[in-house]
Amino acid sequence: MAVRLIAFFCLWASAGLVWAGAASPWGGHADTGKTRIAVCSACHGMDGQASAPIYPSLAGQHETYIVNQLNDFKLGHRRNPIMLAMSQTLSEQDMHDIGAWFASQSGHPAAAPAPAPDVAAGARLYRGGDAGRQLPACMACHGGDALGNPGSGYPKLRGQSATYLVSRLTAWQQARLPAGHPHADIMPSIARQLSPADIQALADYLQQLDTAAAP
Repeated sequence: MAVRLIAFFCLWASAGLVWAGAASPWGGHADTGKTRIAVCSACHGMDGQASAPIYPSLAGQHETYIVNQLNDFKLGHRRNPIMLAMSQTLSEQDMHDIGAWFASQSGHPAAAPAPAPDVAAGARLYRGGDAGRQLPACMACHGGDALGNPGSGYPKLRGQSATYLVSRLTAWQQARLPAGHPHADIMPSIARQLSPADIQALADYLQQLDTAAAP
């Protein structure tokens, strides 16, 4: 049994390399996706490492999350004029292929911010929440290592640019998602309880995770 478990986890850990030449468990083909990201790469990079801090790095992001976000852009649930236009011509399979390509990339950590960030405050919020404000710990959905949960559609946040994370959490504060959307009652309600200082602390903590010791 132990040997089987070890073999399973080794296979899971190397999944990004396997999917590069075969279909992922969610149906995407990384090799095909690589041929479809010429436009994407202007902002997100060929290897999924963003060209500027305002754009999200997609290297190692879950295929399921990328597909869900592209569909949200296409349907107008997530508002961004550039991504709305980019997503209109994509089929569901295109989205999976693009997602599989970026999921198979490793990228590199975002640069640490110049000012000393309040990493400790961000760590407390991420790992423990705030009972007084009934704020759940971010790790409950995004994981203790901030690698997310592909099965549930929760994104990897580890090593993401603090600039981008601040913009996304701020956007969640104003988000109005349609009834029935899987995140309609989750992130907007959480984000609206966060102060600007909370948001910055969380963003700084998550950005530095790939340059610090694992939590």
